[in-house]
This record gives sequence, structure tokens and C-alpha cells, in this order.
Amino acid sequence: MQAKRKNHDPVGETAFRAAPFGMAIIDSTSGEIHEANAAYGSILGRDSDTIAGTRWMDYTCLDDLKGDFDCIASLYRNPERSAVRDKRYVMPDGTVCPVRITLAILPPRDGRPTHLAMATTQANFDQSLLAIERREFRADLLKLQESFFTAMAIVSEFRNRETGEHLLRTKAFVRLLFENLPYATPFSARAIGLIANSAMLHDIGKIGIPDNVLLKPGRLTPDEFEIMKTHTTLGGDAIRETRKHTSHGSTFMFAEEIAESHHERWDGTGYPRGLVGNDIPLVARIMSIADVYDALRSTRSYKEPFCHEEATRIIRESAGTHFDPELVKVFLRLEKSFEKIATLEKKSLNEFDTISLQDSLLF
Repeated sequence: MQAKRKNHDPVGETAFRAAPFGMAIIDSTSGEIHEANAAYGSILGRDSDTIAGTRWMDYTCLDDLKGDFDCIASLYRNPERSAVRDKRYVMPDGTVCPVRITLAILPPRDGRPTHLAMATTQANFDQSLLAIERREFRADLLKLQESFFTAMAIVSEFRNRETGEHLLRTKAFVRLLFENLPYATPFSARAIGLIANSAMLHDIGKIGIPDNVLLKPGRLTPDEFEIMKTHTTLGGDAIRETRKHTSHGSTFMFAEEIAESHHERWDGTGYPRGLVGNDIPLVARIMSIADVYDALRSTRSYKEPFCHEEATRIIRESAGTHFDPELVKVFLRLEKSFEKIATLEKKSLNEFDTISLQDSLLF
């Protein structure tokens, strides 16, 4: 019998449902599938709505079950890392479908351990590889990159319990700043689109931060803040490791710089490395302004949101200390656009993001 889906507002809900990868949210103890997207249902040869409330074990080859349980156990022994396993699903007609599963821990649901499963088939992989090797359908390749960045960001945001709008807004802010740099000519529309997509992974390292710190209501203690600061190095390390295992590692170069250095400060008082001035990667300097502006405008457990004027004043007065003064000048020229983006509803942000993606394909 199909279980009724639990009411919640997961971050990246639209991206979760539309992702070309199979994605499912699963109770780690019972194996119950809380919900699955259409791609996951398609891989299983079933409608995604009929899967909710059933168990992933019901669709798995018996010979693969022990390996699956061992994989989940290894995930919880190393919660800061994902776990990858090749396995087989049983189709409704009795045939089997080989898949590669990537697992990542999510915040507990109703007090029970929960994880995210992402599934892809060899056919999916072969089709993508063929397109890359032939250098054809570049628009499709960019959309594939977009989907991959989004899938990784969903893992981060599910773990972080922030708002999905934060991803879309900061991505839009980064694109806006890059497109209006006085020296942006060397960056093609395609490169700017890739950088904006990379911005979604700025907090991917928070996957490795313990719940008692990451999900704490209110301000962190000094010791807790030291732990929180490690999300920059964790994020940079995770993306570097990803780059080693793909022939297109340069795709993640900007994401690595953003994840590791977006909390560096112009005057050298930031973290993790205390970089000064232009030693901070340009993409990270831009991400810093986008991230801080959105944080100032957003509600947090320890503060009410600032109005646009107050957020703008704080950034203006932080030029030369926190922020690159030349980039602050660009921000101030664009402040009305920032204000407009900050007030967009999620539906409009998704539409804005679609338009931005289309623009990035014009190369």
C-alpha cells in the first residue's frame, strides 16, 4: 500500500523532481522510500508515485543486498563523504537493470536516519560520453553540467536545511556581477554560465559539518564556529577529489575556488588561508559579495532580515576590508538589480534561472 508522503518543503524541490538522474529520499533503517523523482521511477520501470512507501530492497537483486547494506554502513561511518556502489535492480518483467548508486546522508526525518540515493544507468552514461566525445549538441552538454551541479547542490541544501531560493539568488547575483565587470570581455557567455552554476556549490562542504553545529538554532560558540569554518576546506577537498575522477575536471575548477575561498577577506582576515587582495580568486571575491548580501537580506535563527538599504550600506562600508573595493563599485552600480532579484518569488527565480541558462548557450 502506498504511504502518504510526509509534508515538508525540501530545498531544490523543483530541481529534485526534474533532475535527469534518478533521485530518492530513503529511510536508512527501514529502507522505506519517502519519495522519488520521475527519473528514479523510470530506472525501476515503475511510476515514481507508486514507489513512495515501498522499500528499495523490494527492487534489488537478492545477491546484491549484502553489498548494499555494507555500503550504507560505510556511509554512516564516514558521513562527510558520499558512497558509490554498482548494483542491479529487478524490472517488473523479471529482467535486471545495472545501475550506479551514489548515497549521501540527509538530516534525520521524524527522528529517523535518512539518506539520498542518486541512480544512473550505463545507457545514460554512454549517451553522455558519446555526446562529449563527438563535441556535438553543446547545448545538451551544458544542460547536463547544469543538472549535475544542481544535483550536488541539492545534496548540500538538504543537509543544510536552508532555502532553495538561496541557491538561485546567489547564482543570479554572481552572474549579474560577472556580466557587468569592466574587464569581463575575456569571459564568454559560456564561461560565465559555468561560473554561475559553480556558485551553487559554495557550501557543499557543509555536508561534513556535525548536526549539532550545522543545525544549531542561534549563534555558534567560538569552538563551534571553528568547526563551521572547516566547511570551506571540506568543500574544496571534495571538489578536488571529484576532479581527479573525471576527464573533464576543468569543469569543476571554478567550483573548487568558490567553495574553498568564498570566506576569504580582502584585508587577509578571512579563512581558511588568510589570503589577501588579488591572491583571492576572482570568482571567490564575487561569490563573497553575493553570499553576504543574500545572508543580510535573509532571516536567520539569530537575526531578522535587513532591508536592501541597510545591506547595501554594510557592503559599501566593507569595501577594502571584507570585499574587493573595485567589485563593490560594480555592486553599487547594480544595487537596484540586486534588490529586484532579492524580492523574486521562487517561481520567478526558476524562470530567471532558465533564461540565464538559455543565455549561456549563446556561444
